[in-house]
Amino acid sequence: MISYLSGKIITRNEKFIILNVGGVGYKVFFSKKRVPELRDEVSFFCYTNTKKNLWEIYGFPTADELELFEFLIRLPGVGPKAALEASCIGSLEKMKKGIKNNDPKLTEELFALGQKKAQAIIFEVSRKIKVKKVSRDDEETIQALVKLGFSKTEAKEAVLKLPTGIVKLEDKIKEILKTKP
Repeated sequence: MISYLSGKIITRNEKFIILNVGGVGYKVFFSKKRVPELRDEVSFFCYTNTKKNLWEIYGFPTADELELFEFLIRLPGVGPKAALEASCIGSLEKMKKGIKNNDPKLTEELFALGQKKAQAIIFEVSRKIKVKKVSRDDEETIQALVKLGFSKTEAKEAVLKLPTGIVKLEDKIKEILKTKP
C-alpha cells in the first residue's frame, strides 16, 4: 500500500499529476482545488484504492485531509472522487463542527459537489456525530442563562452537556452554574 510519495511532477492535469519517484511515474489524483497549489517538487500523503480491478492513488497535502477522505469513502453513496473533492474542507473535526453549526461556507463547498452528494454527506455525517437537538424545555433554560450573562452559544453548549436526569429549570441552572469555571 502506497501511503506517502515525494518527487518531481512531470505532468499535471486539472484532476491529477504524474509524479516521478526514482524513475517511476505515478499517476496521482488530487482535488481540482489542490492541483494548482502543487509545486514542481512535492511530498504528500496517499490513499491507494485497489477496488474494481484497478489501482488509483489519491494525494493529500496533510494527514487531516487524508483522514477526512478515508472517513467519507466509508459513507454510503460517497465514492472516492466526491470524497477527494470534499476532503479540501480540511479535517474531519472541522467538517463535523461545520455540519453541527450549520456553517454556510461548509455547506456551499459541499454543494459544489452536487446536491445529492452534499445531502448524502451531510446526512451521514450528522448521523455519525449524533447532533443533539435542543428541546423546548432546554430553550427556556438557554433564555434564562442568557439573562444571567451567558452568550447564546455558551448557554446552548452548557445545556447540551447537562446530565439527562435533571428536569426542573432551577436545578438545570444550578448545575450549570456549579460547573462554570
